[in-house]
Amino acid sequence: MAKTKLGWSPRNPQLVGFTMPIVRPFTQYAGDIGEIFSGLGTFPEGLVEFAGRVCYLSTASMGNAPDFIAVRIREGHTDILEHGWISLSVEQPGINAETEFYKKCKYLVADPDPSDSARMLISGNFRAWLDCFGHNDDVIGECAIVAPTIFKPETPSTVTLHSATSYDIKQRQIGQARVSLLAIHSPPLLDLPQDRKDVHRSATFLVEGVSRTCSHQFVRHRLGSFSQTSQRYVDLAKGGWQAVIPPAIAENPEALAAMNEFWELAEGKYSKLRALGIRKEDARFLLPNAAETRFVVTMSMFGWKDFLYQRDTKKAQWEIRAVAQMVRGLLQEVGFADSD
Repeated sequence: MAKTKLGWSPRNPQLVGFTMPIVRPFTQYAGDIGEIFSGLGTFPEGLVEFAGRVCYLSTASMGNAPDFIAVRIREGHTDILEHGWISLSVEQPGINAETEFYKKCKYLVADPDPSDSARMLISGNFRAWLDCFGHNDDVIGECAIVAPTIFKPETPSTVTLHSATSYDIKQRQIGQARVSLLAIHSPPLLDLPQDRKDVHRSATFLVEGVSRTCSHQFVRHRLGSFSQTSQRYVDLAKGGWQAVIPPAIAENPEALAAMNEFWELAEGKYSKLRALGIRKEDARFLLPNAAETRFVVTMSMFGWKDFLYQRDTKKAQWEIRAVAQMVRGLLQEVGFADSD
């Protein structure tokens, strides 16, 4: 369990919101996102496991390893915990405790509870809750309702929490790129100003069929949490990476031939390095930015609106702009992109 940064202990915590699925069980989707429901625990735990397995290209093994998340945590691969969000309502602390909270719990957000002025609403991802309140049995007990194997692995729960929202969201695709809205977190926030609502709400997407060029731009949005297919642990032969071809090159036969020639050369040399016993983490050094990748990304709505402002514009590079357009369209379907 993470060592706490905070001396103050919230009193009487109550669960008011958690990451909910948009994808539905037993529904046909392009790709493998339906595997989220093959996990052994709650939906938020399945989402965390799915994000981890995207990194290792092993989503087909969802549910086959009950200790998958625990092993990742022991290895320090705790970024996958950032895809699950929880909101708790707690008794309003004294001014000193509140000041301490804002100084030390930088990755949790708090506001007066819209439904009770004597209480405070705190939201954030699983990793932030463990980091700040890992010592507090009451807080962790409430969090364990949502993700028992993460917060109280010694006393696993039988809850399922697989209930989908009322939305029927479709995936969107432009060219090779495909974007799927996997989950949202939207606690009761009726009386908060819009900018404060946005820091308590989050959305999680799977982005596929994009290049490493695109993902390098994406991770510059530091408010996001990312879990990406690893070139360190996944062999090119297993991953079957394809080149993402820019339209300007695809429309020029001579340029396309040159790019295909270079890609075949890079792939061949990669295979030769692997045959010579070079580790994947070193052989990947010659892989070009055109290599196709996939990743799970979670951001608060504050982060997503900033992303859309920066990337859904004519000034943005064509590939990430296409992703931004798909993100905007999917968020609009659930009423999240309510300001442009």
